[in-house]
Amino acid sequence: MPASLRPATHRRQGAPAHWPASAAGPAAEPAGAGRRDERLDTLRGYMLVAITLNHLDTELRVLTDYVFGFVSTAEGFVFLSGLVAGLVYTRRSGRCTSGDLARHARRRAGQIYGAHLASYLVGFVGLLLLALVNNTISTTSPPLFFSHPIQALVAGATLVYQPGLFDILPMYCAFMVALPWILGALRQGRSPWLFAVSGGLWLLSQAGLRDALQRWLGQFATVNLGAFDILAWQLVFVLGVCFGYHWARGTRLLSFRPALIALCLAVAAPLWFVLKYQHLPGGLTMGWVWSWADKTHLAPLRLLNFIVLAYLIAAVAVRQPRAVTFRPLAFLGRNSLAVFSVQVTVCALVLAQPHVFQSFASRTLAAAGMVALLFPAAWLNQFVANRSRSAARAEPVVALPRRAPLKEVA
Repeated sequence: MPASLRPATHRRQGAPAHWPASAAGPAAEPAGAGRRDERLDTLRGYMLVAITLNHLDTELRVLTDYVFGFVSTAEGFVFLSGLVAGLVYTRRSGRCTSGDLARHARRRAGQIYGAHLASYLVGFVGLLLLALVNNTISTTSPPLFFSHPIQALVAGATLVYQPGLFDILPMYCAFMVALPWILGALRQGRSPWLFAVSGGLWLLSQAGLRDALQRWLGQFATVNLGAFDILAWQLVFVLGVCFGYHWARGTRLLSFRPALIALCLAVAAPLWFVLKYQHLPGGLTMGWVWSWADKTHLAPLRLLNFIVLAYLIAAVAVRQPRAVTFRPLAFLGRNSLAVFSVQVTVCALVLAQPHVFQSFASRTLAAAGMVALLFPAAWLNQFVANRSRSAARAEPVVALPRRAPLKEVA
């Protein structure tokens, strides 16, 4: 485990733990260190499993869907993606120029776009074949696939049509393109300006700007920008990048004091109680509460719930690192892009077959099979990556002959 998140062992008794550890302290990790943190990989792996179960309409969703309040796994997954991106690219910035960093980020955005396009195409072809075999179109399948297949292909490739399950990776493409700009603002000490812009975009989302744009574009073509308003969700990614940036630099950001932990619990517990038991003061309805916890626009109540929950999880990760470390989940987390792409595609195909969900046994078996499928997908991705690295190391390096020094001309 990187020491940058480990509570300092020399603290006086009763002193709060901090995250990340101060760069000046002995527990700080060098900014150039490249070791992975199994806690981050474990959390990402857990969220991949939870997302998979949430995508399937089975009773197992009770274990993963809105377990801790008005927060889904999507918020955590976006935040961790930003944190890891900020951590990795800040470390890399010490070994390359800003131009190189931007090229690395664009290359990663291209990889994410490629994964999305592959998932979309396989899902498109698979759903068409299933409709032919079953002689019926599933209600869970994107209707444009069947009514206007060519338009669906073009709109999907240009990211203006993002049906359910195929609306996460396009958002990450945009995030990675913006990453060099976000890190540049942090490096230049312009964090207030960065968060003013990010917060302003979030406010525009609450005002319905994305929805208005989608309605306007819908006059000319079928447009579906997905269930996640990028104007709102970028705020979670930016927060993650900020924490990853400061982690890489060894800057102390969070202090896990008992009073702050108690305050977060005091906020999170009532929200969990309201969601679990739906007991509200007179005159209030759950519909009103959900309007303040809307997922598409990352409404204020949901954002607050996520912030306090993330703080509590970070406190556990610092004080009890083994509680959030589990190697099988960490293995999934290390291969998150491939695992996510596979589960999105297979879930879309499974959901299009209603007979799979006719009984409790078949639903549970389908969910368990989907989770089990994540591990060979991760293994295959890691195997290919290892082979590529081995081949790159084995390539012979041709040494060019040294040029003789030029003679001075008298």
